[in-house]
Amino acid sequence: MTALTIVQVRAAMLKKLAESLLKESTIKLLRFKPYAERESLSLKLPAAAAGFTIPYFSVDGKLSSFFRYRYVEDTRKGFALLTGQKPLRYGQPANTLNEVYFPPCFQWRGYLASDGPIVITEGELKAACATQQGIPTIGLGGVWCFMSSKKNLPLLPQLEAIKWKDRLVIICYDSDAVTNPDVIRAEGALARQLLDRGAKINIARIPINGTSKVGLDDYLAAHGAEEFRKKVLGTVFPFATSAALHELSTRVSYIQAVGMVYSYERNMLINPMAFVQHAYATEWFNEQWVDGNDAVKYRRVKTAAKWLEWGGRADLVGITYAPGKERITDGGNLNTWHGW
Repeated sequence: MTALTIVQVRAAMLKKLAESLLKESTIKLLRFKPYAERESLSLKLPAAAAGFTIPYFSVDGKLSSFFRYRYVEDTRKGFALLTGQKPLRYGQPANTLNEVYFPPCFQWRGYLASDGPIVITEGELKAACATQQGIPTIGLGGVWCFMSSKKNLPLLPQLEAIKWKDRLVIICYDSDAVTNPDVIRAEGALARQLLDRGAKINIARIPINGTSKVGLDDYLAAHGAEEFRKKVLGTVFPFATSAALHELSTRVSYIQAVGMVYSYERNMLINPMAFVQHAYATEWFNEQWVDGNDAVKYRRVKTAAKWLEWGGRADLVGITYAPGKERITDGGNLNTWHGW
């Protein structure tokens, strides 16, 4: 394969930014820089290939030393290429602590001093796209990039510095948040950290579009900001009152094509009736409700029964067998292949 020239890399970069609806004025502020394969060697990335750097900024808009790198060509070789494994899309220098992406097209310092709502998403371009359209959004490099296990940090320093008490926060990951247990697990871990700090946490769901995973910027490009506010941000569910149901979605998924529940921990399909009355019958939680006098009360309900009728449950489309592919496909199917 012929190496891309810097002109070709720049063209690929601008095409990607256009897909995220980023305006020319915004792009100038973001300060992306294209690199050909040879030049990328100096960045000490996991793989040397053509792409562009995504610099990070402080809440004051000052350039940070941290950056991530977006590849614009295939990094796969040998067995990874032959078996159809997913190509590496992003990278960063080894042994660097992740940071939080504050799109520099917004005055974050003043906004964070208020109690204004914040959307948290996965990906810098998505955060910049939403913020540019009047939806203050901060980005994470990945669904688990709000923390650092190596540094024993439950929250990154930039997140710890934000005033969370009584702030409305909407976690809006990609559309696979409704199908992928690991994404759901990361979503819940972030929600609990912010809930402990006094935030009002809501979870937003972006609908899957056929066999393609949909990100926040994809949805905005296809439907616009107004419909995003109405159909996605307007249909969130509160995490505090549904935490037990959300947690169950990290362990089981409902498979629409066969009308069965799949248990990841037991590696088996379960009939919905058996799921409620036998397999998960011993799990209960205290459901919050309000009586006729507006008094908040609680009642014990079966988690499995409530989960089945819950609109936020983990749903899969069907079952497939796809060697080399991930456990949950982009189209929302359960892959029954267990490895080479």
